[in-house]
Amino acid sequence: MRVVVSGQSGLDKRTFLSQVSQLCNKKQVDEVDKSVLLDEAALKDSHIDCVFDLENEFQKKEGSKNYLDMNESEFINGKKLLLEELSNSYPIDKNIIMAMHFTYFRKRSFYHRLDWKSLRKFSPDLIITLIDDVNKIHSKIIKRRDPDDYVRSVNLHDLLVWREVEIMTSEIIAQNLYEDRKIPHYIVGVNHGPQMLYQF
Repeated sequence: MRVVVSGQSGLDKRTFLSQVSQLCNKKQVDEVDKSVLLDEAALKDSHIDCVFDLENEFQKKEGSKNYLDMNESEFINGKKLLLEELSNSYPIDKNIIMAMHFTYFRKRSFYHRLDWKSLRKFSPDLIITLIDDVNKIHSKIIKRRDPDDYVRSVNLHDLLVWREVEIMTSEIIAQNLYEDRKIPHYIVGVNHGPQMLYQF
C-alpha cells in the first residue's frame, strides 16, 4: 500500500510518521494514545517499508532554505524527480508512507505546485490529511529559529484557512487523480496518535 500524508506546515509530520513506523515495525506501543482503540490483530501483521518526507528531502537536495524561491518549473521538476526515484526504488507491493504539502502559503497567497503525472506514477492508494490545533501549530512555527523561514509570518487566521485549503486540495486530488476511480481521503488529528493512521 502507498499512502500520501498531506498537511500544512508546523505539524511535524516527520515525528508523527516516525512514531507510526516504530509502532508498525517494532510494535512500540508506549507512545500511542490509550483512548484510541489499538487493533492488535492489525498491528501483528503490519509493516512499513519506507517513510519519506518529500518536502524535507527536496529541501536537502536543493540546499536552499527558501526553496519556494525557485521558479515554478524547477520546483515541480525537482519534486517530480524525487517522486520518480521513490517509485522506482520500491516495488508496487511495498508499504510506503510519503509526507508532502499539496498547498503552500506565502505573501498572503495560497498556491499549488505538483506534477499530477508523477504523483499518479507513485500510485497512492489513499490520502490522509493530518490536522492539529492551530494554536499549537502557530506556537511551533514562531519558535523556529531560522530568520529566513517564510512560514513564520503566518497568523492564526492564515493557519485556519491553510488547513481548509489543504483538506480541500487533498479531497480534490483523491477524487480526480485517476480517471477510472476515486481513492479514499481521511482527515486525522495528530493528537489521536499513530495507531489511528496505521489502522487505515
